[in-house]
Amino acid sequence: MRKPGSGGLEPARKIVGRVRELDEIRRLLTDDNIGLLTLVGPGGVGKTRLALEAVRRLHEEHGDGVTVHWVRLARVPRNASAETVEQEVAQAVIANDFSGRDARDALVDALASPAYEEGPQRRVLVLDNCEHILGSVGHVVDDLLTALPSLTILATSREPLGWVEEYLVNVRQLPLGDAIALFRDFARQRGIAVPTDDEATVARICRRMDLHPLWIRIAAAQLTYQSLDMISAGLTGGPDDRRLGWQSGTRVGSEVRHRGVHHAVAWSYDGLTEPERRLFENLSVFSAGYDTSTDEPGADEVGADLDAIRAICGDPDLPDIETLLHALVEKTLVTRHDTTTAVRYSLLETLRLAARSFLRQRDPDAERRLAVAHLHYYRDQLAETAAHFFGPREDESLAWARAAWDQIRCAIDTAASVPGEADAGLEICVSLIKMRVPFVRGSLRDIRLWTTRCIDASWGVRKPLTPTQIIAKSAISWLTLRQGQSAEGIELLEECVAACLADSRQMALWRERPDLDLGLPAITDLATGTALFMARRDPRAIAVLDRAVARFRAAGESSSEVMAGLFAALAAALLGSAEHACRLSTQCLDTARRSGATWAQSWAELGYAVAVMRHRDPAEAETVLRHSLTRQIEVRDQWGAAWSIELLIWAKAYAISRRRVDGRPTDTALEIAHLAGGVKKLRADLGISIEDMGSFADAALHARDVARKAIGPDTYAAAEARGQQLRPDLGEVHQLAMGTLTLDTDITSVSKSHWSRLTASEEEIALLAAAKWKNGEIADRRRSSERTVASQVLAITKKLGITSRDRIIHYVPEEKLPEVRALETHNPSGKPTNTFNR
Repeated sequence: MRKPGSGGLEPARKIVGRVRELDEIRRLLTDDNIGLLTLVGPGGVGKTRLALEAVRRLHEEHGDGVTVHWVRLARVPRNASAETVEQEVAQAVIANDFSGRDARDALVDALASPAYEEGPQRRVLVLDNCEHILGSVGHVVDDLLTALPSLTILATSREPLGWVEEYLVNVRQLPLGDAIALFRDFARQRGIAVPTDDEATVARICRRMDLHPLWIRIAAAQLTYQSLDMISAGLTGGPDDRRLGWQSGTRVGSEVRHRGVHHAVAWSYDGLTEPERRLFENLSVFSAGYDTSTDEPGADEVGADLDAIRAICGDPDLPDIETLLHALVEKTLVTRHDTTTAVRYSLLETLRLAARSFLRQRDPDAERRLAVAHLHYYRDQLAETAAHFFGPREDESLAWARAAWDQIRCAIDTAASVPGEADAGLEICVSLIKMRVPFVRGSLRDIRLWTTRCIDASWGVRKPLTPTQIIAKSAISWLTLRQGQSAEGIELLEECVAACLADSRQMALWRERPDLDLGLPAITDLATGTALFMARRDPRAIAVLDRAVARFRAAGESSSEVMAGLFAALAAALLGSAEHACRLSTQCLDTARRSGATWAQSWAELGYAVAVMRHRDPAEAETVLRHSLTRQIEVRDQWGAAWSIELLIWAKAYAISRRRVDGRPTDTALEIAHLAGGVKKLRADLGISIEDMGSFADAALHARDVARKAIGPDTYAAAEARGQQLRPDLGEVHQLAMGTLTLDTDITSVSKSHWSRLTASEEEIALLAAAKWKNGEIADRRRSSERTVASQVLAITKKLGITSRDRIIHYVPEEKLPEVRALETHNPSGKPTNTFNR
């Protein structure tokens, strides 16, 4: 193997990962039908290192049966002629030539002649770094492969050469694990050991450096001057990001273009046409993406679609956006994300920062103009989507909002930072809340923070609150109350009401008589009714929420009408009459069903289920709740799913209380305890605090008390603890609720440990008590006093951890139940019992 300047076969250097790529390259290099194989990838991603390792392994495998010639084309001037490229290749291939032949003929003869007496069986010509002279390299490649069909050419380039029979191997960023290992290797080269305790920080740095080998090496080089935390803090992705100024610290043995992040990007940027440069710069307005071909999350929610890019980046000087995008993808500056429904495009974060710096150099005002255009585009798109959201297109609208999530966040950042644009950000937040997007993407914390930022940004400009601000703040009050943060939610609500009402007397009237119609906006009525219901257990919530339903209906806001209807139904079910509960819950469910919006229907079913379990049939409520949960799982609605599971607990408790359980009540109580543990973990993950939710908290506590009384506090505690071991992130709590997962906590495993605490005498008395013998009857049988038996029964209940002798039957081991049956048949009272309905 020959490589100019290497003196022969280059020593092997460790390569991290790349097993799949190396196997693929080796297979293709030994395929006689392949003339040109090109490794394509971004600058610094490791194409040269990969090619070197591949041919080194090929040489090791075949020995003198393969000859490799390595040509470094990086030093050839940009846009050099084909003749210049031929001359460079000839210098690399031909050791000595004193003939008068031109370079092309000498090169063909050298590659055609056997290097050894018996002749090599395979010749590989490596053309490294072709991207800046593609046309000339393509001409040389075509000429050589036409003259020498048995020749194999391995090229590395940031974009394909474009030869007719070219085979491509895409060299992408590293998987996260390999990226971390590479960072540690680079750190060790500088004599710095990175502690394993810092794995999370290293992972963050690698992700922010786009899992890109060169950029990771440059980040690791900063350890000479900075700590890991300082390096991580410098990677903000914003105007204060420091990476473009970082250097690798190498002076010898690396190309100049690889000595800094900016150098590597500039090498590609300099090779772009003027329109390509303009589009590349303009794309920096979109949020950063990542390479979805690695082990990072999928492509469904990354990048911007073609419509958005055309609308925001469109320019008279950029007539064909799609063609330019394809060119930038070919040059590995833009990442393309293919999904089942759309194609999206993005810049890696480092490339986005570089593109933005080029944009500022070209036109300092362009960044703001593009950012505002981006903000207005996504505001308008969200308003349009929200207007048609409530209906059969619900899934399509949710998918769009999910995919655009990072762009929406970017737009809100613009609204909060650019003077005069805060209201556009508020309109985005209100549209998101109307569509209930924060329940399936991001978090309630995010939407509250964004709305508050936009209100604060415009607070100094306009006082008092504008109608848009009142609507947004009322929506945030409602969400805050739903999270169980009653005090904060009520404080926000009072600010909104004060801004709506004329004077302090009306404000006092609202506090005293919230059920009176004071002309507040529908969303403010919704927040008021929710506060009365969830925080204050006030039945007047039903009237206020019903009024909100009517106002939303009159305004044609059907989605919000269903949300208000849901809370009206819940308030009526927990605080009102059966008639109110059934009417309001059925009305809400019918509205949702007519719309064809099945996710909205799954929420409406929650109110219907509570009304049904309290006033009709708990079993029907369980069926409805499982139907609701199925739909919520489909749309990844963790919030709605958490409440479906909570209400399922209530339904099971009502079934126990009303003796409508199929099977043993204790089994149902165990199910409640398991679910209670699981949903407790789920609520903690979601940031839901049920303790301050008034009527909800009361109903939740009651359901758990029913189960605790059925199986005893110790058994309940053990079963709940088992439920808390479930993994919500793996869907285990949801599977348990749906009946597709069972737990190994069995009442017998707990009750046996308690039963074993009893003495032989206590065990005999416990069996008699379980068979419903009275204390006096037990005393007669044992020839002792009734007082003594009473004391012994009390001791037994304490050892079993229960408060009533009626619960003893639930702790009797299965093998002793025949004894209880026999004792029951000889019960002196002679009265039938339900001992075995346990």
